[in-house]
Order: sequence, then structure tokens, then C-alpha cells
Amino acid sequence: MPSLEGRKLKSGTSWRVVYYWNGRKEHVKIGVTTKRIAQQRRAQIEALLAMNKNPKIALNQHSGVKLSELMRSDAEWCVSRKRAGTVKINDWCMGRLIKWAGDRRVDEIDHRLIEKYLNYLRDDLGCNETTINMQLRTIKAIFQRAVDEHHYFREHRFRSVKFS
Repeated sequence: MPSLEGRKLKSGTSWRVVYYWNGRKEHVKIGVTTKRIAQQRRAQIEALLAMNKNPKIALNQHSGVKLSELMRSDAEWCVSRKRAGTVKINDWCMGRLIKWAGDRRVDEIDHRLIEKYLNYLRDDLGCNETTINMQLRTIKAIFQRAVDEHHYFREHRFRSVKFS
């Protein structure tokens, strides 16, 4: 049975699930979150182990998804749930990110890359703070839907990027 380990940090408690796979001790990092969410992830890993699936492989099965695929699947999801203007803004923001960063895999997008992108918007394109905040808000929302709705990965890595 997998166990849940927490480590206190300044930003909160960082959680990981420890389990044995083929006689070797393995772990899956959950990250800084609440204990309730960490327990849910532990239950998910326990279910994967019961099905004789390696949690590290099963949880990262969508890591090869590109930004353009995320943009397309999010647009399909948003069409029936959001206003047409919101879908258009989402496409514009993701299109601008793809144009700047290239069509990377979604698991390559992290805190540092988003900070560089925001600096590019501010310094090179001369965007004002409102536009930059809108871009960041939209991209964070799309990536959060990739976690919650599309299940592309467990958590996006630039949640801590703050608005200016």
C-alpha cells in the first residue's frame, strides 16, 4: 500500500507518494497542495498499482501533448461552455505563446519560461500591464483546464507566477 509523505516548506506542505514497484522503492511527487488533494492522488496511485500499472508511466501518459494540441482541445471544450469572445481571446493568447516559444510539449512549460514570456511581452512588444495580466490569466486558466478537464498532467508548474 502506498504511503503519503509531507514536507513542510515556506510555501506550504510538499507531498509525495511512496510505493514499491517490482521490489524497488519509488515515489511520485505531488507538489505543494492540500492534504485532501494529496490523499486523492495517493488513492489514484493505489488504484493504478492494483491494476498492475506503473504509476510513473500511467500518470505521465500525456506528456507528449504539444501546445497546439492543448489549444485545439481547450477550444473544443470551451465552445459549448464559454462565450465566443472568450474562445477567441484564448486562441489569441495561446497563439501568441506558441509563436514566441514554438510548438513545445506542455510538460516543458514551466515557471521560468512563462516569466521569460511575460518579460518578452513587456520589454520587446511594449504591452501594458493589463494586457500582460490578461495573457497570464488566460494561459493559467487553459493550463488549469488541462489538469482538471483534459487530464494531460497532474499540475501545471507555473501556478506560482504572480500578476504584475
